[in-house]
Amino acid sequence: MIVLRRNVVLGLMVAALAAAHVLLEPPKAVEREVRPLLPLIDVDATALLRISAPGGEPATTLERIEGGGYEVLEKHRAAARGAEVSVLLSELAAMTDLDVVGLGAGAAADFGLDDQGATRLELDGPPGTAASLRVAAAEGGAAFVHLEGEERVVRVPRFRVPSADPRAWFDSYVLVPIAGRELREVRIEGGGLPSPVTVRARAGDVGSYEDGGGQPLDDRLVSELLQRLRVATALDVVVRPPEETPAALTLGLDSYDGTSLEVRVTDLGAADGADPRAGVAFRTDLGY
Repeated sequence: MIVLRRNVVLGLMVAALAAAHVLLEPPKAVEREVRPLLPLIDVDATALLRISAPGGEPATTLERIEGGGYEVLEKHRAAARGAEVSVLLSELAAMTDLDVVGLGAGAAADFGLDDQGATRLELDGPPGTAASLRVAAAEGGAAFVHLEGEERVVRVPRFRVPSADPRAWFDSYVLVPIAGRELREVRIEGGGLPSPVTVRARAGDVGSYEDGGGQPLDDRLVSELLQRLRVATALDVVVRPPEETPAALTLGLDSYDGTSLEVRVTDLGAADGADPRAGVAFRTDLGY
């Protein structure tokens, strides 16, 4: 009888231990495959990228050109900042669904991912690779992302919401990319001069200049003009002035390697320099 009771007690203890093991054992993690959010995006084949601010304005359209690079359509097809466009496309291609923070028809609105609260990105490329997504800033330098046509909202780390302002994307390069020592000749017309002036670098004498007739010029004044040209950068892109609009100052520049540039400065309330490389006019800080 005593042995039977002991067996019953031992059986109850074993059952209790088994139940405790089941209850206290931590739940096993549910494993799932982490997938790219935009699996079909091709960084090198994206033909068009449009960025729209909340509400739709402002917006920037970046269009790929033959041979590589992008142009900003809203800035009269001025060249875009190629490196920054490539970085943005690479970041989009690297997005995954690792951190799903919302699911359901109303999840996007819960994270501010509607037309009035989010920036919209539209991509177009080869057939079947078009995509549209909305992004909004999250804490810690991350972003909430909602891909159109899905009910998921994902949190993407280390993603900064891109600017939709076209001025943030056009390439504000130096208008005269010729170092002073490489300049062979500068032709100046207008700017209050009674007649055109030709400035030539004197052969074998770096930093010295002469006019078209071989007479020495004030090297300090010429160097100051060239320095202002070399540091002049584009502040904005404007429509090219009508052909009949006279240029207040025209500068023709030739370098020893055969590079030729013409910069026209027109008084339109601010200094505007026309750069033939882009076929548009830039508002600059040049002055004259």
